[in-house]
Amino acid sequence: MSKQHLKDKCFAKKLKKKDLSVIRFSNDSIRVANQRKQFSAVESTLRSVIHPFGGHLCRMPVRGKLRIKTMTILSATMVNIRRITEYLLPNDEAEYPKLAMN
Repeated sequence: MSKQHLKDKCFAKKLKKKDLSVIRFSNDSIRVANQRKQFSAVESTLRSVIHPFGGHLCRMPVRGKLRIKTMTILSATMVNIRRITEYLLPNDEAEYPKLAMN
């Protein structure tokens, strides 16, 4: 594709006084984008919790409501601890190896 063709497709508006192009977003579009991001984070967390237990099959290694509830809470806690650890520690894998999920 030529540069002119791509420039015609661009929805950025050129400023009159400066040689710049800007894209303006409404408050509603920003709010919707933030909601999508939050929803995606929730879906990611749920997947991280059930993934060690067979993904969508959710085969827990225990039986009984209390034991399943306990395993789910502990799994969610472990996911959060791993995320906090990744956030706080530097990315030097030699010094801080990541825990392997089984």
